[in-house]
Amino acid sequence: MLSQNTLSQIRKILSSHHSDISSGLPIIPPKHLERRIKAIQEFQNKKKGNEGEQQHQQRRNNRCSAVLVPICTVNGTPSILFTRRSSSVPTHANQISFPGGHRHDGELPEETALREMREELGGDSSYPYDTGVELLGTTGVIPAISGSLVTPVVAALTADVRDLSVFCPDEREVELVFTRSILDLAEAESSEKLKLMDGRYAYSPTFSGEEGKIWGLTALILRPVLRHVLMPAFYPHWKKRGKVSNL
Repeated sequence: MLSQNTLSQIRKILSSHHSDISSGLPIIPPKHLERRIKAIQEFQNKKKGNEGEQQHQQRRNNRCSAVLVPICTVNGTPSILFTRRSSSVPTHANQISFPGGHRHDGELPEETALREMREELGGDSSYPYDTGVELLGTTGVIPAISGSLVTPVVAALTADVRDLSVFCPDEREVELVFTRSILDLAEAESSEKLKLMDGRYAYSPTFSGEEGKIWGLTALILRPVLRHVLMPAFYPHWKKRGKVSNL
């Protein structure tokens, strides 16, 4: 089980980044965030010319999203739960992600993240969603390639997830539900040179594992949450071996 002392520390770290001038723990440095927003805007403007006005307007209306970063324990080991998207979804097929999606009118990010988790992991599953999820806080937003502003919501699954059979994922959306230990993720952090939307190349975080490579938006969210929130809370004296990228 996750101790309340550790969860309180996570909550304190997340809340310390909220102020009059900060909306939460930055997912990427401000200068990189501005560059990412500009590149996405240019990318979306090009797409507008290749799709109908109604479809483009619908994309613009879905401007806000939220994802849940679910902390859990597996045989007493602090871990994070992920999903691997099915091959039939229209976007990001077969990619590893956090549960999440677009916000409905009037929804708070926390409400969206919890609703999407229930939908993706199975509303009919035996996991006690109403009593077994403890919200810990949010980070700063990050724009997805779709142009949607994504708010990561950090939460703890306080009930035992056992062998994950407590979940019955929607196979139309989710191919696999799995966990990775927080320590394993920290050790696996690397970076890869990827081509950006504006044609330039830059190093982006990746996390390799037997279930597949975590990259893209999920990796961008995971890296600062690991470095600045979870590792200080669970493993305060840990130091990564070798060179660590700050990009």
